[in-house]
Amino acid sequence: MSVEFDPVRVRRRRRFDPLLVGIPIVAIAVAIAIAKPWEGGVGSSTADASASPAPSASPNRGSGAPSASPRATRPATNPPAAAEGPVLPSWADLAGVVGTHHTAGVLAVTGRVDRFTASGVDAGFAASWVPAAAAADGVGPNPSVRSGDADVLGLGITFPKDGAPRDVRVWLERIGGEEWIDVVPVPGRGGDDPIVLMRPTASGAVEPFEAGHYRLDLLRKGSIDRIAVGIPDSTGSVPDPSRWPITESRLVPAAASDPSAVRFGLFATVDGFAVSLPGAEGRPLDELDAWDATVVPPDVGTAPAVVMAFLPRATGLGVMLTAHASVQLADLSRLAPTPLVPVPPVHGGISESEGRTPYVVFEGPGGGALAPGVYALSVSWTDHDGLHAGTWQVELRPGPAHD
Repeated sequence: MSVEFDPVRVRRRRRFDPLLVGIPIVAIAVAIAIAKPWEGGVGSSTADASASPAPSASPNRGSGAPSASPRATRPATNPPAAAEGPVLPSWADLAGVVGTHHTAGVLAVTGRVDRFTASGVDAGFAASWVPAAAAADGVGPNPSVRSGDADVLGLGITFPKDGAPRDVRVWLERIGGEEWIDVVPVPGRGGDDPIVLMRPTASGAVEPFEAGHYRLDLLRKGSIDRIAVGIPDSTGSVPDPSRWPITESRLVPAAASDPSAVRFGLFATVDGFAVSLPGAEGRPLDELDAWDATVVPPDVGTAPAVVMAFLPRATGLGVMLTAHASVQLADLSRLAPTPLVPVPPVHGGISESEGRTPYVVFEGPGGGALAPGVYALSVSWTDHDGLHAGTWQVELRPGPAHD
């Protein structure tokens, strides 16, 4: 489609603006967020992982099964005294509980969550297993799976020997969409042991999975397998989707943000400013190719095809173009979990500080935050060198559960 923009002038800043002092700080924070060393493939976990922080944005390959391509997990630190729930266990804590199932299936690992388990008291881990084809009806119906008797602290998958997926993502069905759930794998498992995923909070305590309808996406070589999973509530039934949690407030819409600090390429609008996302301009990717690109690290000195960032306050995604360019087409699509419906409106503007350089920005719904997911922004434009076209891909990652 061809998109016409009403130019929105961005006024030139004073030689010294106290707000500019914050921009390098934001940039440093985003660099740390892209690496996200406290996560183990957030919402995407893998067949094995070490418990040490990842040193960079590139996935950290571990010493587990060759098919795993694992990433580092958050360290299992002791939570504050006020937090409830056990810390992230090791595989030795679960090996005698989950059993052996060399077939496609889903596990629910249950246990107690209270101030005593936070202090190291045995959480009383137990497990229920169902075949993958029956998981949508509920992992159970063991009464210990139901909230009130015990909480579901881990979701696991089982598979045939040598059949471990390369990566796993967990989505919870909400009203109007799917929420990407931040999970990490319990570390220390062998190559054919089940993969058990848990939800550590920022303080290190394990957060229970709420009752509801989930989808597990499994990355395999050349395909993505999807498993529908239900977690029942205290009545033994899987409840209907609930509303989205509200985690961020006082957000600045993309249309009210100033992206003039970006010289070229992909950016996100955060708290009124633009944060540059150093991803490569390239061809459009589908969901499978984009996921593969995040599992295999790019060559040294090469920008990633899909840039990964933890930006929970991002209200828009945009691209800064070249000086005196004319935008021909702009489109924002989402590769995962589901396509955007409808596509957010486009805003255009002119950056005077970058030599009358046009940019395009897509806003989050209602000026709010963009939901974690995998996005692709495609733009075609003309300048004095002719016609150009490029696509930038970004994976907006979920964050840890709130204490």
